[in-house]
This record gives sequence, C-alpha cells and structure tokens, in this order.
Amino acid sequence: MRWSFANNARGAKTALVCCLLVIQFACSETGNVNLGNDDVTLSVSDKVTGSLMLDLAIEKESLGLGKLILLATLKNRSAKEITFLPWGSPFEKSVTADFLTIIDLNIGVELQYQGLMVKRLPPEHSDYLIIAANRSIQNTIDISSSYTFCAQQRITLSFSNDLFSEKMLLIQVNANSIEIQLPNTFPAC
Repeated sequence: MRWSFANNARGAKTALVCCLLVIQFACSETGNVNLGNDDVTLSVSDKVTGSLMLDLAIEKESLGLGKLILLATLKNRSAKEITFLPWGSPFEKSVTADFLTIIDLNIGVELQYQGLMVKRLPPEHSDYLIIAANRSIQNTIDISSSYTFCAQQRITLSFSNDLFSEKMLLIQVNANSIEIQLPNTFPAC
C-alpha cells in the first residue's frame, strides 16, 4: 500500500506517526508514541482488535457479463461504534489501491494490480466511515479493470490491506477468502 502525504507539517507529522506505529506494532511493544506534541500522543491500548469481520462474496450476475464485482460486508462485533478510513478497501466507490491478493491457482502466480494508485492529502473527519455497535455495512465494487482476468481461470481472492481508525491506529480485520473459476464470458488469455 502506498501513501502519499502533502509537503506540509500536518502531512509530515501524519507520516511520522504512521511509521512509528508500524515500528511499535512490529516490535510488539506497549505504551505511547509521543512526538513531543500534546496533540500527537497515541496509545496502543486504543487499537481495535478482533472486532471487525469482513465477508467477501462475488456478485454472481456480474460473472455472466464478464465482470468481477465484489460484494463486501463489514460487521462490527463490538459493543461500541468503530470509525475507519475506507481508503484502499472495498468500501470506496471505485478501486483506488491494491487491497486484494488474487492468486491464479492454475499457474500458482499472484495477479498483478493494474488499477489506479490515488495520491491523497491527509484524511479529514468527513473521509471516515462509522459502523455502529453490532451492525454491518455493505458495498459492491467492480474489480474487473484492476486485474487481468481470463476465461476458465481458477482464482482465490483475499483482503490484504489494513484499515485505520481516525487516530491512525491499525484496526485488525478478520476476513474470509473466495475461490472461484471464471466462466467463458471472460476473455481468453
């Protein structure tokens, strides 16, 4: 996943916080990340764990049209609402980043992402989505033009990105995988 931040103090601060969080989570440390500013103290205890379940499915009608449309359902299994950034996930209107791992099982190779890579300014409050406690949200997204799919190709799809809270903390997502053989309505390769 590629993130691009504007050349300004807020963007630099956000980039630094993200890097420190990655290091902190990778080292399995607990405690605070503090950059010396009262407004940029994040606690690992704020991390949301195991509360979100992502269910991926294929819209079967789209296969007959030679398209691969993903139906994503995100379930909040916690007792409190969760706010997350939908960028680089199946909860955007269109694919703007590589958020899937797709393996061609016929040849054992990962399909290369060929879609958009959007550069953005740091997120604002209005960019986030909220899932109420014990509720779910759904979205359909067409991934057909983001990868090269072929007739009779047997593939597995799995979510391979992360979601982030409004505090830019990693949100763990439990997700299923899909295995499907594409029909002859897809182009021959």
